[in-house]
Amino acid sequence: MLRVGSNVVIDGLSERADLNGSIGVITSYSNEQQRWIIMVDGEPKKLAMKPSRLEVLAEWSWATGTDTWRPYDAAICA
Repeated sequence: MLRVGSNVVIDGLSERADLNGSIGVITSYSNEQQRWIIMVDGEPKKLAMKPSRLEVLAEWSWATGTDTWRPYDAAICA
């Protein structure tokens, strides 16, 4: 589930293909743009991304006290 504070990986961009595989953190949501605003290491500005271009890497489960890891190739996250 996408939400503020989620760690995400970017995927499926064509114009900024250099960002595919980049990991970022969601900082806010823009109702006007209908996009999540994320901060990515090495990028000077925050980026506005469609939800379909983001995948959550992991979420903490307070119920079980464990991380729920998403299926990702380790090479993407390196």
